[in-house]
Amino acid sequence: MTPAALPRRLTITAPSAHHETVASYLARLAALNSLDGDELWLRISAPDPTPSRRTVDIRQLAALTGRPAGHLAGALLELRDPPPAWPAFRHNPQVGCPRCDARHPGGPVYRLLPHHRYACTRHHRWIGPPDVNRPGPDTSAFPAITTAQRRHLALVRRHGWAAAYDAVLTGFMICGHLWDKRPDDDEPPVRRLMRIKWDVHALTLIPEGAERTAFTASLLFAAIYPDAVAIAAILVEHPEFGGDSILPRCSCLGGGRLPRYRRLAEPRV
Repeated sequence: MTPAALPRRLTITAPSAHHETVASYLARLAALNSLDGDELWLRISAPDPTPSRRTVDIRQLAALTGRPAGHLAGALLELRDPPPAWPAFRHNPQVGCPRCDARHPGGPVYRLLPHHRYACTRHHRWIGPPDVNRPGPDTSAFPAITTAQRRHLALVRRHGWAAAYDAVLTGFMICGHLWDKRPDDDEPPVRRLMRIKWDVHALTLIPEGAERTAFTASLLFAAIYPDAVAIAAILVEHPEFGGDSILPRCSCLGGGRLPRYRRLAEPRV
C-alpha cells in the first residue's frame, strides 16, 4: 500500500500517551491497522528541507487519526510549538509504568520522561533512569519511594526543575559515596544504619541468587532514592544554593561546591 492509497482516516485509532514519542505512536497505529510503518510515516510527514529529511505535519496526523492537533501536541513532545525545555527531559525514550501503558494498545509505549519522574505514584512502579529497556519493579513494599517522588515533584514546583535536578543529583552522589565507603570503628551509628537499610533495599529489589536476571544499576538508585531526595530538600533550601557568593563545600564529595544555576522557564511536564 502506497502513502497515497492509505485511507483518509485510520479504521482503528488510539490516543497518544503523555510524553510518548512520535515514532512509538506511529508504530502502535501501524500495528493496530496492519499497515507498514514507513508508509504511515511518509503520509504524515513532509520534506524539510529535502526529501531525505522529513518532519511531522501535525495537520496530516490529526486528519489521519481524527484527533485534534492540540491534543496531539499536548501529548507528543516533538509536536509542541514552541518546543519544550529539552534539558528537562531524559535523552533516550523508555518504557514507563506497565499498568499505565496497558490502556494504550498496539505495542510498547516509549516516552521521553522528565528527569524528575522516578516512580509512578498511582501504581507504585519504579520508572527511574533505566540502563535496560524493561519495566521497573513494583515498589509497593517501599512506600518511602512513592513519598519521595511526591516530595521531589514539590521541589520542582517550588524551586524549578534545574535546581531540583542539581539537588537530587548531589543527593545521589552523597548517598553513593556513603554507601561505598568502608565502615570503620569511628563511624557514627546512624551512618552504619543507613548503609544497612540500603543493603536491605537492594537485596529486596535484586534478590540474592537472581543477580544475573534482576540486576540493573537503576535499582541501586531506587534503593537510595528516598534519602537522596531528603538530602536534596535540605540543599535546595540553603540560602546560598545557586547564589553568587562563596558556596558551602560538600566535604564528603572531596570539597566539591554546591552547583550554581539560574531558574529557567518551566516546561509543561
